[in-house]
Amino acid sequence: MAKTILLIFSIFLINQLSFAQEKVIRPWPRVIAWSNGVDLTIDNYDTQDYSCSGPIYIRYDGGASDVEFYSGIVRARSSERRYYYSRRSDQRVQSAYESIFCYPR
Repeated sequence: MAKTILLIFSIFLINQLSFAQEKVIRPWPRVIAWSNGVDLTIDNYDTQDYSCSGPIYIRYDGGASDVEFYSGIVRARSSERRYYYSRRSDQRVQSAYESIFCYPR
């Protein structure tokens, strides 16, 4: 009985050690729509630098839309922040979303 428990425990331990991987924490881009523009923030909690790029889609109250493009480097354990002002002074920003992809440098 003790040998069986020891064998099962050993197999479990070897399995956990062989598949143990370092947890990857990718940067987290997010946008907040304000009435006069869009605020983009990318937080990087990882220990390496990342290159990030992609479009930011902006929709206005009148139904119009714009696309801004972000491209930049987010340093290890830091944040990147950019504000995109509305190109349409007669319309308020209704919503915004991003498709920004970040990859290790």
